[in-house]
Amino acid sequence: MDGVIRINQTNLCYTERHPTADTTIFFFHGNSSSRHTWKKIVENNCLRDYRTVTFDLPAHGESGAMTTSYSLFNLGAIMAEAVSKLARARPMILVGTSIGTNIVAEILNYQVHPLGVVLIGPCIVGGHITLDAIAYPDTKVGVCFIDSPQESEIEAMFRQVVNRIDDSMLSEFLHDFKGVKDGFRSGLSRALTDNEYSDEIDVLKKTGIPISVIAGAAEELIKPDYLDNVGLNLWRNVVYKINNAGHWAHIDAPAYISGLLRRYIEERLTGTLF
Repeated sequence: MDGVIRINQTNLCYTERHPTADTTIFFFHGNSSSRHTWKKIVENNCLRDYRTVTFDLPAHGESGAMTTSYSLFNLGAIMAEAVSKLARARPMILVGTSIGTNIVAEILNYQVHPLGVVLIGPCIVGGHITLDAIAYPDTKVGVCFIDSPQESEIEAMFRQVVNRIDDSMLSEFLHDFKGVKDGFRSGLSRALTDNEYSDEIDVLKKTGIPISVIAGAAEELIKPDYLDNVGLNLWRNVVYKINNAGHWAHIDAPAYISGLLRRYIEERLTGTLF
């Protein structure tokens, strides 16, 4: 079921599945993407017992523009309010990929208390760990901070983001990328340059929650081992690294990640190892 929630004059579009389930999983996509990239995850039978809500971030997909700047502070604030209104005061899990992991961390600044947090292809920052420090050199990720890059550059970026990409996927990704509005990419770039974000690693540490971290072993954008030893309370004391998966590991390995999600959620709900 598709829905719209209005927050601070911004319409946020989302898709909800299994609306009567007790536990909700909220999903946050990456830069210049859309909620549809979660399709193979939320339709997997492993998640049939949970309510899932996949958002289009502001200025993405069918969601509207924001009235404030596109800093991670502001993105966290608006998505925190949306989560709070849709959570129904029941257990919830926050799942992000790429810049969605930053937004998940920023959400935690706004009185949102999830049962669990899952970071897929993380790029959270904090202290001496900056985006420049965790990114591989000479990638095409720069197109995600330019409003009108060349299509050939966008295609090259997606071929680095997804390890197993085909023409149909590429067409969908390009559609999402071109649908981003309101100068989001350049606005985000300015905000990052001005350091308008939290010490996200510290925010996550302070929750005390076991954090599930999943990375693609075939990452070409972000160093997959940068969170191994930063003091996060890692679920099962490990960063899961998926063979043959890239930065968008949820695209390359949806079945594996869906299974991991279920095990993580059931452990958080019951305290029993699965």
